[in-house]
Amino acid sequence: MICVFDNHDGRFTLEELLSFVDLARQRSRCYQPYEFQAQMQGYCTLQLWKATSLAGGPAEVSRLLMENMPTRRFVQCPGQVYLNRDTIETLYHLLSVQETQGMDFQSFLDLLQRVGEEHGSMELGSEELDDWLPLAVVRDFIASLNAGMLKVMADIYPAHELAEVQL
Repeated sequence: MICVFDNHDGRFTLEELLSFVDLARQRSRCYQPYEFQAQMQGYCTLQLWKATSLAGGPAEVSRLLMENMPTRRFVQCPGQVYLNRDTIETLYHLLSVQETQGMDFQSFLDLLQRVGEEHGSMELGSEELDDWLPLAVVRDFIASLNAGMLKVMADIYPAHELAEVQL
């Protein structure tokens, strides 16, 4: 996704999609056919890392998630914005949680909702909140995930070097 959105607004135009196809075509000339998928995935991961390592990266990801489906507010927690479970499922698939952690979607959602309860922004007994998750919990999760990713990536490709590289 990061390689498709030129303006990072959460939506892509036909022009942006065609630009991505052109990028994929150009990159395919650099790789053997049997390694194209892995190399292209690595290239896009570096693009994501470059974008999220900048100030405001996790907030940018949160903003993109808010574009996925309408958000909602609840009377119980008027200061909180909530994301729909379908948006959380999109995040689940984007992060390949099943493949990397062996956790099914419902367990992932339950875990994040428990975090929301610990933060005081959810009541697990409230049926009205069953399909919703506070944006603040998702932001914290993304920030934590980003911090971990930056530590790992710093060993592979230090930020000061990547900032100077044109990908």
